[in-house]
Amino acid sequence: MSSAETTTVTGCCHIPGHLEEDFKQPMYLCPIDLRKLQTLCGFNVLHRYRGLLDFFRAHGMADEADWTDRRIQFIQDKGKTQ
Repeated sequence: MSSAETTTVTGCCHIPGHLEEDFKQPMYLCPIDLRKLQTLCGFNVLHRYRGLLDFFRAHGMADEADWTDRRIQFIQDKGKTQ
């Protein structure tokens, strides 16, 4: 099994065969696949989410901005307890 393979938990990294299937895919990676991508590419998750938050707000994507802001808060709060 390659470290880049998707999980069977959510299938969030599943590559769709056509646009209709693509639009049904979740916008965000599950925690497992996010960690895999972070490990493979070496990026900072908080930095990534802050950039996404700026993008979503700049483009009027309120639901996505709210979700991303909650993830940022969760990660920051989690770091305070450890």
